[in-house]
Amino acid sequence: LETTNGDITITPGQRLSFLQQDHFKYDAYQVLDTVIMGNARLYEIMKEKEQIYAKEDFTEEDGIRASELEAEFAEMDGWNAESDAEQLLNGLGIPTELHYAQMADLNGSEKVKVLLAQALFGNPDILLLDEPTNHLDSGMVRWLEEYLIKYKGILIMVTHDRYFLDRVTNKIVEIDKGKLYTYEANYSGFLELKQARMEQEAASYRKVQSVLRTEIEWVRRGAQARSTKQKARLERFQEMQTMKAPEQDKQVEMDSVASRMGKKTLEIDHISKSYGDKKIISDFTYYTIRNERIGIIGENGCGKTTLLRIILGLEPADSGTVTIG
Repeated sequence: LETTNGDITITPGQRLSFLQQDHFKYDAYQVLDTVIMGNARLYEIMKEKEQIYAKEDFTEEDGIRASELEAEFAEMDGWNAESDAEQLLNGLGIPTELHYAQMADLNGSEKVKVLLAQALFGNPDILLLDEPTNHLDSGMVRWLEEYLIKYKGILIMVTHDRYFLDRVTNKIVEIDKGKLYTYEANYSGFLELKQARMEQEAASYRKVQSVLRTEIEWVRRGAQARSTKQKARLERFQEMQTMKAPEQDKQVEMDSVASRMGKKTLEIDHISKSYGDKKIISDFTYYTIRNERIGIIGENGCGKTTLLRIILGLEPADSGTVTIG
């Protein structure tokens, strides 16, 4: 996006990489090529080299150009590009048999992992990640945490995963009510520092209100602003009157319906679900009681989302029943 105003400056020679959001952008390319495209210049060199060496009428000029490309290729550690890309893909759970597949043949979760590998490829100097843990299994999230902890460049990340923030970040920038606040801490430290800031702001406001009461009483006694000192005091009083009380974060309150529910809140009885020949859920029975908090975990494709969709009534089970309340 183009800014309305202002400037963004990146030190010459430093490379910025980011997590692509268009999951269909690389459908015409192989998975391995898509990852290497994370370093655009290296990919350009590889393709130009291939075109030159594929010529039947290889000229002297082609030889000179090929020599220049080979030198730049070696300087960029190009000989390890494919193995580096494969390591990233394997770490993110993309099996070797898919490395030479077309991106168009991958499902949505697999595409996100490939695009994440693309962003990480080549050790960029600046890395921008928007919700990087989406579509990742817990094991893949741990792998990404370890990778980013060891990453030596500048990482700027947007995420709602507070535990991931705690592990990976050392600075939080909060956007709150049109203002920016910076905290030299991870997410847990940010919560503590923010609370301290809000308490300090509230204390400052209370102090100003106390001074205001004194000034108001002075005005009520009929003081005349005949001296410079009195004029300055009136101006300070007028400025204080414009100060607003610091806003507090609003807490969302929800009325409980627990008192109207029985002890068993959800019963799942002999649920089964298949997609074609692939069985996702087989004869699953379970029930929950009031006040339980349940997390459903497992690798992608194990049926987590399918089970939730059946419970919510978004798709039917092949067999079995779901009773709520």
